[in-house]
Amino acid sequence: MRIHAIPHSTNVHRVALALGLKGVAVDAWVQHAPDDRAAIRAVSGQDLVPVVETDDGRILTDSMSIVAWIDATWPEPARLYPEDPALRAQIDAFITFFNVVWKLPPNAIEAERRRARPDAARIAAWVAQLQGWQHGFEGLLHGRPYLFGTDGPSAADICAYPFLRFTTSSDPDDDDLFHGVLLEHLPGDFPDLAAWIARMARLPLS
Repeated sequence: MRIHAIPHSTNVHRVALALGLKGVAVDAWVQHAPDDRAAIRAVSGQDLVPVVETDDGRILTDSMSIVAWIDATWPEPARLYPEDPALRAQIDAFITFFNVVWKLPPNAIEAERRRARPDAARIAAWVAQLQGWQHGFEGLLHGRPYLFGTDGPSAADICAYPFLRFTTSSDPDDDDLFHGVLLEHLPGDFPDLAAWIARMARLPLS
């Protein structure tokens, strides 16, 4: 298995975490420059990472689809997508919310800041959304170690952690503007969220 990546990618982090939890080794991590996606496009027909080249010749894209494939291919030692239908539906809904709704404000803030004359009012509205949702994550983690009360991390935790970790941590070598938006606006007084971030940070990565 070969995985195409760029440095500091949150979506690549999701896949590395899933593989680490399963104890699966990767034959090669192929790192690409963030501003040159030509080789990624040649392999997969699109520009986004991660891209997985499987041992049987398939090309997989979309980080959470790859996480689902990892969980189905290596179900041990614990499932990331639970077999209980109700809990699985909740986790699937959370992942859709996170990818489709939660990620909109930070992406919009990044795009607005790249404009010649950013609109401060629009940025403030998106910041309010982003900060408001922090209370929801804090609530989900009240009295339990993971987002949906599972004994170990689920696909929901893997989906959210690489982004929400900017609540309490940063990488001095990471100059990505999107990550800078998260680092600026996510921190706050969220003790259960902070404890979860510390717990997730101790998990193995592939």
